Amino acid sequence: MSRVVDLPRVRAALARLDALAAEHPEAFAGRTAADWIDTLQENDTMQTVAKGRPVEGAEPTTQIAIRVPASLLAQLDAFAAEHAQPGLALTRSDAVRMIMASAFDAPKGKSNQPSSPRKGR
Repeated sequence: MSRVVDLPRVRAALARLDALAAEHPEAFAGRTAADWIDTLQENDTMQTVAKGRPVEGAEPTTQIAIRVPASLLAQLDAFAAEHAQPGLALTRSDAVRMIMASAFDAPKGKSNQPSSPRKGR
């Protein structure tokens, strides 16, 4: 696969870079081509954590799928929007985890669930 290179645009870009280097020598002071090659090689060898992967040592998770009515989904979206913070948007999954954690951590008391039927009646 070959691609046409626009040499006049390349020359113009290099000229702009040369002008920037002349205007701001402090940004390029002491940086040689060998330094840049070392930096690039270091960046290539650095380990990166894949987005969405759990941190090592974290509790394993299991994916589930559920169907919910549109009204419940709207409430979930409202919960996520209400608990979002600047720079942190909550996903629906985050909202479900938060709600489940708070429900399971809540003190045990009277619930709205009917008790089991009594025997002998």
